[in-house]
Amino acid sequence: MGGVSSGDARTGATGTLGVQVFDNETGEELILSNAHVFSPYGAGINDVIIQPGKIDGGLVQQDRIGTLLRWTDLNTTHEFKIDAAVAAVDDPELMSALISEIGEVGGWVEPQLDMEVSKSGRTTQLTRGIITDIDASLTVNYGIGKVTLTDLIVLTRLTSPPLN
Repeated sequence: MGGVSSGDARTGATGTLGVQVFDNETGEELILSNAHVFSPYGAGINDVIIQPGKIDGGLVQQDRIGTLLRWTDLNTTHEFKIDAAVAAVDDPELMSALISEIGEVGGWVEPQLDMEVSKSGRTTQLTRGIITDIDASLTVNYGIGKVTLTDLIVLTRLTSPPLN
């Protein structure tokens, strides 16, 4: 289930488990998160992913859910369009297309200005917002230095749920 605590067991990096995805070439079921959560600096293929993340009490022996497969190798010398990593799941039977407090993911749409959206995160829980930019750039300090991300979607947080 997406929207819950997860992370890299080696470093203790903890953040939000994004969503269940499928490999375009193999059809393999994978889990998606941010690279800075699943593959912090020095990550390697097959690093163990746990749920919940270590900061939230996760332990390798009992909470392992998969292993790191592919990730954006964030660095300070390039610009990036994504901060993403995927992991192979140990037991696909335990995975679902549900996102905490939102429900099942049924597909995707192109982002549009003024579109109302929802997300669920480990720290922020359920939040709703309106898309205010679909081509932003942002520089973030990830601990390895400043990393520039481009082509980002920017949201303005709503204080109340959107109307259905």
